[in-house]
Amino acid sequence: MRNTVHLNPLDVSGMPCGMGSGCLVRCGGIKLLLSVSHLLRATHQWNLHVKSYPPPRYTQAYQFGAPTTVKRLSLSNARKVSLDFFAVPIPDEVTPIHQEVRGIHAIIDGAAKRVFEFDEITEPSSSEEYAFFGLTQGLQAGVLFECVPIHVSRLKFCGENQRSLIFELPYAHPGHDFFKGCSGAPIVDSRGRLVSLVQSGSLRSNRVLGYPLSKYAAAIAAISMEHTPHDDFMPSTNQTSIPS
Repeated sequence: MRNTVHLNPLDVSGMPCGMGSGCLVRCGGIKLLLSVSHLLRATHQWNLHVKSYPPPRYTQAYQFGAPTTVKRLSLSNARKVSLDFFAVPIPDEVTPIHQEVRGIHAIIDGAAKRVFEFDEITEPSSSEEYAFFGLTQGLQAGVLFECVPIHVSRLKFCGENQRSLIFELPYAHPGHDFFKGCSGAPIVDSRGRLVSLVQSGSLRSNRVLGYPLSKYAAAIAAISMEHTPHDDFMPSTNQTSIPS
């Protein structure tokens, strides 16, 4: 559960209006937030959820700056193809916390969210089982940062195409609404190594598609090399506290 961080898009008034997932990876001394770029279609302003506080109930969030997206250029085809991936550096002091929310008054602090190391990114194997943890629509309407946790395990890697890794669910696909908010969640192997980010799924074939991180690991390294650990990543709004 600590592998996944919670993201919220912001509407024109600056309030959260949806959800997505992602993970943190440290590369070259830079902490990067990774997720899938199709989340950016709704809005280009997103928050990284940091921590919730008990009554008077407010949420600490970090509004990150413009992310870097990636395109693939083939030697046999000059047309650039956009990949479903983005990365953005965040300050080291921004530390999302895994918490349990029990009722309207009880918020139980847990440990800091995991930060993967760059060398923990690995290739998939058909002999492994995989899992991901995502965050879906909140239990109560209007409670913007409190979500239902979804844990999916026993995924089997069964192939890949040009843009995605393909994982088979151990049961019939329960419908896209069941996984709404899981896009960008890290898919890990039995040793906790980072393999992929959830992109989409197929009802007909009971499969989940994931972004192939190891194939484009050089892009992650290149993004981190554009910065130093002393860069100021804080956008003009800095960290914000948004009532929930």
